[in-house]
Amino acid sequence: MNIHVLPDSQSYRVFVEEAWLTEVLKQTENTPFDNAAVELCAAVKAVAYARNQPLAMLENLEYELREVALERMFIEDGPIQNALSPLRIFAESVRQQIVFNRAVDQVAANLRNLVSQPLSHPVLDIHGLFRHLATENERFQMVLWKSEHQAFVSLFFAYEFFLNRVYFGLTGKTTRREFGEALSKAVGDSVANFCWREIQVQRRLRDAIVHNGGRKTKELEELRARGAEIRVNGEGYLILTAEDVNELYFMLKPRVLKLLTTAVKMPPAFAVGPDGTTGHGQCSDPSQD
Repeated sequence: MNIHVLPDSQSYRVFVEEAWLTEVLKQTENTPFDNAAVELCAAVKAVAYARNQPLAMLENLEYELREVALERMFIEDGPIQNALSPLRIFAESVRQQIVFNRAVDQVAANLRNLVSQPLSHPVLDIHGLFRHLATENERFQMVLWKSEHQAFVSLFFAYEFFLNRVYFGLTGKTTRREFGEALSKAVGDSVANFCWREIQVQRRLRDAIVHNGGRKTKELEELRARGAEIRVNGEGYLILTAEDVNELYFMLKPRVLKLLTTAVKMPPAFAVGPDGTTGHGQCSDPSQD
């Protein structure tokens, strides 16, 4: 199978921004949509951290090697022993033992501070090693390939569920058919177009991964014929990389805020009572509909 992954480690950084998460939660504070926002933020953060793991693994290795290098720099070359030897001479009494122990504690603290700083020379070329593994190591390539597919799907699922939660909060209803039309009735055509109809390419990419093993579908071919940028390899598999996941996040960001700023200004037609019931009968969770 021809696997296509990006070798640039910077593409795998944690994409989610704390400022955006804060804004989303701020918009929904003390509104019927606060739970939907909290769950969305948690899901997006989880996706961002999960897809970062291949790079985080190498960064952690670099940290461990730096710690070892510092340990050898100080212990093998002898500066620590030389600095502490006068104290050892006087460490016969309990009082001097306390002084000695405090000195050791201070040295340990100094070492921890040094470990947190870069050395004057690199211990490990993370970006070079990442590039090598992404281009030469089949196992690493497969990890990147599938982790990005999973990240894309999970990110879209989180947004889709969020849409349903907001729609449910506005109407007390759930729908799986003609969602764009239903959303238009709830928030207007402009918001529905921006938040749903304009991301149908991404929706169909998600569908192809989930329902067609990552291969192109008839729907994607039709979208491609109308000018949508959809990349496919020679075997008919979709080419989805870390940059596609990053772009999906940046595409969804303004749509989340647009829907929320619209929804919080509208009087909810539905509210969950303390017993879980509503004016429409028993509370219906959109995830179960």
